Amino acid sequence: GINAEYGDFWKQNMIYISEDEVKTLLDLDELILKMEAAMLAFSSQTIHQPVRTVLPINPDNGFFFLMPAVASGSTVGVKLLTWFPNNEEKFQKPAIHAIINLFHPQHGAPLCSMAGEYITGIRTAAVSAVSTKYLSREDSSVSVSYTHLRAHETVLDLVC
Repeated sequence: GINAEYGDFWKQNMIYISEDEVKTLLDLDELILKMEAAMLAFSSQTIHQPVRTVLPINPDNGFFFLMPAVASGSTVGVKLLTWFPNNEEKFQKPAIHAIINLFHPQHGAPLCSMAGEYITGIRTAAVSAVSTKYLSREDSSVSVSYTHLRAHETVLDLVC
């Protein structure tokens, strides 16, 4: 049962997926289909995703974002993200840092933690691709350039 399964499972088996591993594991075509399904699930209210919480961080004019979601008892996750727009100029560091954590839907034990910068960009690109698919006219052409993440062009090229 759940109690026997729980034990120290998360302490012994929780995995971490690095940014490089994420890049090799994500298939862009599949991601677009998954984002399309997720958008439909959100619209039909089988995914509960409250509006993100944003906390200002001073004195460096940064922000901390908390973005939880639960999908029909099958997935429990949260993305934690910081955005410090002056990082590149001041520290030669990226402006965005993110981590995504997944939890067991029955007993809440942590299952996975993964680097979230690439996922954040590519997910945004995939959602943009789905939106473009449904909202653009059939006779239109789309030219998009997102300087903050080159991934947008790659994903949009798959559907345009």
